[in-house]
Amino acid sequence: MFFEEGKSFPPAAKSLLTIQEVDASLTRLAQLTKEDEQQKELEDISKKCTGNDLKCIIRLIKHDLKMNSGAKHVLDAVDPNAYDAFKASRNLGDVIERVLRNQQDATNGSGPRKLLTIEASLMTPVQPMLVSSHTYTHMLSHTQMHTYTKQTCTHLPSAYILALYT
Repeated sequence: MFFEEGKSFPPAAKSLLTIQEVDASLTRLAQLTKEDEQQKELEDISKKCTGNDLKCIIRLIKHDLKMNSGAKHVLDAVDPNAYDAFKASRNLGDVIERVLRNQQDATNGSGPRKLLTIEASLMTPVQPMLVSSHTYTHMLSHTQMHTYTKQTCTHLPSAYILALYT
């Protein structure tokens, strides 16, 4: 990274920033209107940053907080059944609440940690499954009737062609 190889001011060897310092600096940065003042504020915070600290601050500024990790990996780290529960319900808030409730029950001594139930509820949006389009030749190659050609299929009723695909 360019910052880590820069000569003007080297990055900090160890992260010493707190979340409160980053928040205060970003608040000051948002209130500054002149580019020179904004640059000075960024230089001040950068002097305390490691390479990763600065990368996180830039992502906060750009609103790019992607982790390059899918929902499955994150939810599996929370609970072994969390991703399956999320797929069934598509309600992330409910899944996380149930995981936290299970963890609290386990720490309060009300018994061992329960398995997260996979459930769906009414009026919960579902992820649609779209049909993929295929050519006549592709569809015919996957049927028992290989004697039809593309030209002969165009004259067939659409209901019959649909029956070939099912």
